[in-house]
Amino acid sequence: VFSLGAAIALEFGLIRPLGYRTDTIGDQQRFTSSDAYPRPFFWEDSNPLYDYDISKIATWDGCRTILAQGVLLAAVGCIEGLMTAEVVTSYVKTPHHPGLVVGAMGVANILSGFMGGIGGNSMIGLSTIACINGGRGRVAPFCSALGILICISAAYSLLNYIPMAALAGIMLIVVFHTFKWFSIPLLLSALLPERGRTALSTRFFSWERKVVRMDVITMLITTILIAVSNIAVGV
Repeated sequence: VFSLGAAIALEFGLIRPLGYRTDTIGDQQRFTSSDAYPRPFFWEDSNPLYDYDISKIATWDGCRTILAQGVLLAAVGCIEGLMTAEVVTSYVKTPHHPGLVVGAMGVANILSGFMGGIGGNSMIGLSTIACINGGRGRVAPFCSALGILICISAAYSLLNYIPMAALAGIMLIVVFHTFKWFSIPLLLSALLPERGRTALSTRFFSWERKVVRMDVITMLITTILIAVSNIAVGV
């Protein structure tokens, strides 16, 4: 919150008076009072965001499309949700319950869809930020969700002034804290033959430490597939 406030102050107090500017959230997609509050998806409203044509669902093509997308999103949500749980476990050093993670996410998605929202799942970025700032137990995600609800419903006008560059900076910090930098030499060691590892080892650094080579190959293939397609196909 403090970093976003500082970014807004810097943008409108210094950068724009000097004749420069960076895009804000409002420049990309403006928050307004008409879409600040959740409502059932069938609620009649003049806002085109809530203009649903239910007749398209009552067809075989419609049901097939919904089922295919639902299965794909469910798979992606479960995968990323469990990945996030693993990351959180590495921070807080307490076990998690995969069944509760997936079940809670399913209930939340049903409620979100009924209220006109889109599907979602646990986010590694938000969870990492919560852990870094001392979040522990179930109270942390509850307070985080409550804070997001308050921001969207009561302070939506302020969100329009947040620079997009500030959000990118926050995500860079998240990546910096999430990525296990010590794993890079381990991965490279796994790709080298034993003679090469021995030749490159010095008194200050040993290339003998490595992970299983097949694990590295699996990670590389998964990363490439996710980059060229999506997480469901990659995993």
